[in-house]
Amino acid sequence: MRLSRTLLICIALLTLMSQSISSAKKKKTSKKKDTQKECETCSGIASAFHEGIKRTTKSNFGGGNTAWEERALGSYANSETRFVEISETVCEKSKHECHKMFEEHEELLESWWMEHREENEDLHQWFCIDEIKVCCPKNTYGPECKECPGGIDRPCMGNGKCVGEGTRGGSGKCKCDDGYKGALCDGCKDGYFEDVKNSTHVICLECHKACAHTCWGGSVKDCDECKEGWRESEDEGCEDIDECTEDNPCEAKQYCVNSEGSHSCKDCDYSCESCLGDGPDKCIKCRTGYKMEEGKCEDINECEEEDIQCDGHMTCYNDPGSYHCGCKEGYKRFQGECVDEEILKQMKELSHQEEEEESTTDNDEETKAGDDVVEGVVSSDGINENGGSDSNGGGRDGDAEGTANLHDKNIDSEATPNVSSESQKDHHQNDNIQQNAHIDESHKEL
Repeated sequence: MRLSRTLLICIALLTLMSQSISSAKKKKTSKKKDTQKECETCSGIASAFHEGIKRTTKSNFGGGNTAWEERALGSYANSETRFVEISETVCEKSKHECHKMFEEHEELLESWWMEHREENEDLHQWFCIDEIKVCCPKNTYGPECKECPGGIDRPCMGNGKCVGEGTRGGSGKCKCDDGYKGALCDGCKDGYFEDVKNSTHVICLECHKACAHTCWGGSVKDCDECKEGWRESEDEGCEDIDECTEDNPCEAKQYCVNSEGSHSCKDCDYSCESCLGDGPDKCIKCRTGYKMEEGKCEDINECEEEDIQCDGHMTCYNDPGSYHCGCKEGYKRFQGECVDEEILKQMKELSHQEEEEESTTDNDEETKAGDDVVEGVVSSDGINENGGSDSNGGGRDGDAEGTANLHDKNIDSEATPNVSSESQKDHHQNDNIQQNAHIDESHKEL
């Protein structure tokens, strides 16, 4: 039991140590990235500041060095006004990091402007490298600005880049260009050969594409081994295999095109059943619906060469490799049949006319119903005026008489619309009977 507890404690301690190491590595990586970013930000500030100096110089008389500026621009040359004008545009196109760094070191930048600019015109060297120490001189790297592998003059033998070069971060290792390998990028990768090599320079060139891996020159005779699609030859070195002549790798209705080390299959012309190349003149055999004429496959016009019988108002139309029956000129397909275009036009006009007449009838019925309601209301108002009390004192008798008249007129107004409605219905039915007769006659013609 005690042994188990001890084992569990050991496992827990090992887990904590592993997490701590992992966290430390992440922090270290983050720090490196931040250091490189700080150098980029500082370099941007220095570059933008020098651009601002040029801009304000040109806008005030011309250009020149610091001494010339003092003579030509007078007090403006080193003035705080000019410093502010330049400062306002330094981070104009940059991100948050630029503003943050500029605000943090604004007093230092102003001291360079007022006191040190004449002796230290290179702001990047004075500010980024010497003062805030976020960058390194060219071809150096790391916190102590060590030389990159191969030296300051020609790091990585000129065949790669020093990781972290010019910054306080990075590993300083060489990242080689294509074709190069080694700590100093002084060797050639597989697929490349040494064209030049001495104490200061190495030049690697690519092997011929016929070579599988390595070579000692740039021709097909310099390969150590031939690539797939090539074969060794005593006279030629590596020679291309023509897959199109040695085998037929393509499917039916395709032809083969050879290329160095490979081949491709392309579709024959539509008129070919089989072919040797592109176009109707390369056909070996013609597709159905075509015939060989003067060395190439031509379409057969079945409508002219064969007795094609089409139904009704239809005629024969030729297609590439075939034909079809379609409506004659002046006819259109309607419900599976070819119909005269004039008859279709008349049917369309008749249908439109029927729709308009139905719409007009509906509107008349709505208008009549509205007039009847208005007439009833007007009649009711007139009786109330006549039967009401007046200055002669005939109030009660007048009310009774008015009520009787109103009752009689209401009966009349209710009866009148019914009679009118019945009359209109009869008229509408007669119209529909006549219209249906016209439609039947048109259909009979079809």
